[in-house]
Amino acid sequence: MTPLPSSIDTDAQPAGSRGAVSGEPVEILRPTSGSPARVRLLWYPRRLASVTWADDLVAECDTFVDAIAMPVAETTAGKNALAGAIYSAAGGLVGHSERGKTNRVWKGNLPVLADRAPAGIARLEGRTFFAGHHRHSFGHVLLEILPRFWPELDYSSYDTLLFYPQRAGRSASSLKLRSYARDLLSAATGSPLPPLQIVAATPLRVAELTVSSPAFWLKRGFGPALTTVFQRVGDNLMRDAPAANGGRPRRVYLSRSHLTGDERRAENEADIEALVSTAGFTVVHPQELSVQEQVALVRSADAIVGCDGSALHLAAFARAGTRVVALDSRWVPNQLYVDHLAGLDAVHVMAAAEKVAHQRTELWHADLSRVERGLDVSGLLS
Repeated sequence: MTPLPSSIDTDAQPAGSRGAVSGEPVEILRPTSGSPARVRLLWYPRRLASVTWADDLVAECDTFVDAIAMPVAETTAGKNALAGAIYSAAGGLVGHSERGKTNRVWKGNLPVLADRAPAGIARLEGRTFFAGHHRHSFGHVLLEILPRFWPELDYSSYDTLLFYPQRAGRSASSLKLRSYARDLLSAATGSPLPPLQIVAATPLRVAELTVSSPAFWLKRGFGPALTTVFQRVGDNLMRDAPAANGGRPRRVYLSRSHLTGDERRAENEADIEALVSTAGFTVVHPQELSVQEQVALVRSADAIVGCDGSALHLAAFARAGTRVVALDSRWVPNQLYVDHLAGLDAVHVMAAAEKVAHQRTELWHADLSRVERGLDVSGLLS
């Protein structure tokens, strides 16, 4: 995998500027893969001119006989967890089974398994497909589980889906798939889901295991194969989506204001909703809709606006050329990848009036003049 540079047209910034760019659009040149995406930044730091990412992650898919699934485990220090991984019958690490995330908490697994016959190892018969590391968050299901299903396979021929937990010490019962995850996976496979097998606290020997590489690595990049799975999932969900009496809105605002316990949201989102409503947007609370209805909404929309977060990842299902305005409180590389792989006409506004100290949990205040400027640059005020 060779990272492809993405650069910012610094001529659009004030001469000699060392801080944030102005409210004039700064375009990120699209990757050389030929994506039709157009992405512009407003009030983003100048340092992003040096950002690089990969849009050519290598796609690998292999089947192993008598594979060994080693569980996620704590290190002897008790702090950093091994990511858990698949090993061949000969004990070699299957590198593309590791979690697609760069994070200091996740340490690399041993390249060779010392013990190829762990005591008390159970055996899973039949044909199994490796579905990766699971966590309940909607955004992580979209970007970490679905990308494993890029191969065009007959998924109905598999007897089992194999999952890892996100962290060590999680029981299999705690990983029961939520309804939206089941719907997304059913759409990815194009068939009813087979039984699930969780690699919890003990190793597992698998008679036949298919392992595909993740086509999306958080904060690192994506592979072109990813477009196939989102297209397949979207098509299958649209087929089952309920009819919309009176039609679906062409302009959609994806709100976070009804999320319970959400501490990373714009505290003045009601003001944002009022502003976008005057521009003809319908305010939608995605978590209150079925997955089929959510995908149908973004597939039908000409324009989508929302604050950064997992709901905006739904844009992966939007039609190429759909206008998207992302109201950001932080640097959001994963959303930029979504914009490019879906071929969107996106404007990213650093809408937070002040720097957010803790990007995961802190409430932030949106500068409404910046929000309005983002709508204007995207041509959504006319």
